[in-house]
Amino acid sequence: MEIAADEVMVSFDVISLFTAIPVDKACIYIKEKLEQDSTLSHRTHLEIDELSFVLSNNYFVFEGQTYKQIHGCAMGSPVSPVVANICMEKIEEMAIKTVPVPPRTWKRFVDDSFSIVKKNAVETFHNTLNSLDPSIQFTLEQEHNGKLAFLDTVITRKDEKLVIDVYRKPTHTDRYLDYNSHHQHKHKASTARTLIHRALTLPNTEEGRNNELEYVKNALRTNNYPQRTINNIITQSRSTLSFDPSPEELAAMFFKMVEPPIQQS
Repeated sequence: MEIAADEVMVSFDVISLFTAIPVDKACIYIKEKLEQDSTLSHRTHLEIDELSFVLSNNYFVFEGQTYKQIHGCAMGSPVSPVVANICMEKIEEMAIKTVPVPPRTWKRFVDDSFSIVKKNAVETFHNTLNSLDPSIQFTLEQEHNGKLAFLDTVITRKDEKLVIDVYRKPTHTDRYLDYNSHHQHKHKASTARTLIHRALTLPNTEEGRNNELEYVKNALRTNNYPQRTINNIITQSRSTLSFDPSPEELAAMFFKMVEPPIQQS
């Protein structure tokens, strides 16, 4: 992916997404989508109008007192992520279609988004996002020193190109499940496999993959993983990748998220 000198990387994050969802509007958005689904009656006998009953009757008990949630979706409910995602789709689509200068790139995972926007259009787009529903408000984070953290990656601009590497918070300690602990071997192997798989797939440059792999090796050795075990898992992880991904394919894997259509003039 490329980025021009007059563009900036920006991350928008929703404040307390689940509990901020307006249930009445969510039902309208979902009803619109369900009415467009001609196969719905083959998969469920529930009527569309029954959805509002499900979303509007959430109860919980605190210190012996029973309460009813009067706004938002319930935390922990299996339907909440689906409802929240549909609401986010609607809001982002409306925002992108409304602003005079839409983001050139908009990628979202649940409530966290990554976008490339013209520098002089960031404030307008941010205000538009926050104007669509008073309950759903977005925070804004712009790149700093050419870098922006997004999910578990850090994206850096280098010569108008975007370089993706693994991100670790400042509080990260590299403490994982110790190999000498009394856990099943498959749990320890899974810990190492997850880190190694991330090292092989997230960075979009060969240098980045090599650096991350060395970092992971050192971290695993610090947690008493034998070098032979580390090497075996690396070999197994490489073999599970069905192809040797190019930087473009890696970027496509990384950004395979909800992406509304962006109309370009």
